[in-house]
Amino acid sequence: MRLILLAFLGLALTTFSFSYGMDKAEIAEYYKAKDLLSKKNYKAYYQVKAKLTKTPLYTYLQYQEILSDPEHFKDQTIEDFLKVNQGSFWAAELRKDLANYYISKQSWSRFLQYYEGNLGVNGQCYAIQAKYATGEQEAALADFTKLWLSRVRLPKACNDFETIWQNKIMPSEREIRLKTYALATTGYVDQALKWINKTNNKTLQGFYGLWLKASQNPKKFMIDWVEEYHQINGFSSAIVSVMDNLSAKDVYYAASFWQDFKQKSLLDDKTINLINAEIAIDFARSHHKEALTWLKLVESEYASSLLWQWRLRTALYWQDYKLYLKWYDELSTDLKSADEWRYWQAKSLAALKQMDKAKPIFTELAKQLSYYGFLSADVLKLPYVLTNENAIVALDVIKNMKNNLTVQQVFDLYQIGEYGLSYSLWRWSMNSFTREELLAIAKLAHDDKIYQISVSAYGNSGAVNDLVGLYPLAFWSDVKKAAKDFEIQPDVIIAMMRQESAFRVHGISSASATGLMQLLPSTAEFLAKKYRLDYKDGDLYQPNKVIILGAANLNFMDKLFNGKLVLGMAAYNAGQGNVANWLPEHTMNADQWIEIMPFGETRQYVKNILRNLVVYNQVILGNKTFHLSQLMLPISKKDKS
Repeated sequence: MRLILLAFLGLALTTFSFSYGMDKAEIAEYYKAKDLLSKKNYKAYYQVKAKLTKTPLYTYLQYQEILSDPEHFKDQTIEDFLKVNQGSFWAAELRKDLANYYISKQSWSRFLQYYEGNLGVNGQCYAIQAKYATGEQEAALADFTKLWLSRVRLPKACNDFETIWQNKIMPSEREIRLKTYALATTGYVDQALKWINKTNNKTLQGFYGLWLKASQNPKKFMIDWVEEYHQINGFSSAIVSVMDNLSAKDVYYAASFWQDFKQKSLLDDKTINLINAEIAIDFARSHHKEALTWLKLVESEYASSLLWQWRLRTALYWQDYKLYLKWYDELSTDLKSADEWRYWQAKSLAALKQMDKAKPIFTELAKQLSYYGFLSADVLKLPYVLTNENAIVALDVIKNMKNNLTVQQVFDLYQIGEYGLSYSLWRWSMNSFTREELLAIAKLAHDDKIYQISVSAYGNSGAVNDLVGLYPLAFWSDVKKAAKDFEIQPDVIIAMMRQESAFRVHGISSASATGLMQLLPSTAEFLAKKYRLDYKDGDLYQPNKVIILGAANLNFMDKLFNGKLVLGMAAYNAGQGNVANWLPEHTMNADQWIEIMPFGETRQYVKNILRNLVVYNQVILGNKTFHLSQLMLPISKKDKS
């Protein structure tokens, strides 16, 4: 490694009085330094860097400098940075990034030098591999055995060491039995069989062999499997998992098979009820009338919370309000007190012309700032409970937060376009602030239009009544332009954006949906082609580009579903194919349809956007004539264009 002057860290220990936010000249110098660093023009880089020593992002520049070429620096230089910034976000990030860097180099001793256990299961596998490579072979093999047993499946990062482990270690029969059962009950019966065949246990080999055949061809092999192995330990969970998978694939086939299955007498009541429940829920999700029969088959002591909720939804789907009230009365206390089931208790009573009983329930719900609160207020023609209360913060606290180095770094990272890193630093440091400090940061971020921070800070401070802070008109000029271009109301776009990303510019979901409007890259490409929009990699991180694409997607969904906004929202989240399949044969109002959607995530998603729409219209945009009931239009199969 080449020698780098230790002056690299020379100013890191000095205390400075920082100004609030980098000015244009400092930002220009920062970009210049970054460009020189990327070109490895160190001499010119250090000259520019020296001008930035008093800026909040000086530490970030040092961090980038090390990561640009870790092997360019002496160990002492890196250690000095970590020591000076000990306990900070930057030290933790550098250690994590250096650990990843040395994974890519398969430099295992160097990896262990920086690894702090913060890379998930992948990191655990690399740590075991590193331990093995550096001489602790027995310990590494033992650690991997524990990890192998603790998880049904391991990620690809574990594959290399798993090969080494399998060549060196044969787990005990007890360990293999634990692993095979975990694999089989989660659907990996073929892999379970491969493992059990490595033992001499002929009984279990036969059990798993028939388990695999029964899951592939139940009509041919289920009878033999049940008759031969129904008394084996764990058989109940095994057959429940087989029937669960079968029902998920084809509930009609599963129900027909199970009704005709003569060997049910060999099973206990719990097993039979659990299988009945799986079939009942799958029928309910598909809105088949058979659901009513199957839901009634399950004895109460074996009825899960999920099954009870699908009982209620099925009664609503078939508009059997007497049945809804019967099942509601049998609910557990927790479920009975949930807003959604109280609202539908009141709606069912009203449908049965018992408004005297329904009105007190609606009245109580209408006091809430919520989806059900707004719907209940509309039923009773009451005003919404929507009072904005601006949170008050002392000026000295605002001044202190203005001068807080972490806050300045969060804001300046956003200012230079490092949106994701800005939010990561914020999340890392957020819990170190008091409630009043969070409110001060929220106000500062709101004023600077850094909405991904302001909304988070307001929310975590508990300022639930500061509606102006919690529901900002973020990126409003871009929203209005996109709304005009694609004939979508701007309040709809902003309400959806708040739900999709809470204004996180670099937000990425577990399904890889990206940006403010949470679009999949494949969806963005389709929309760009359909609407002849400019699009390239990275545009989902550009607010103006992703807002346009999101509006285009809403326009597309709107046209597919007869202009019914609720359907378009649901399709934005769950996909047009699913929503088309969920449309009822008979007409029902939108609030009823929302409640019986099969995907829980989509149900909550639509409810949250509708709540957002009320707040944005009534409080932020001053549209007092907007009411949620205006969107609760009739829905049926006819709404698919």
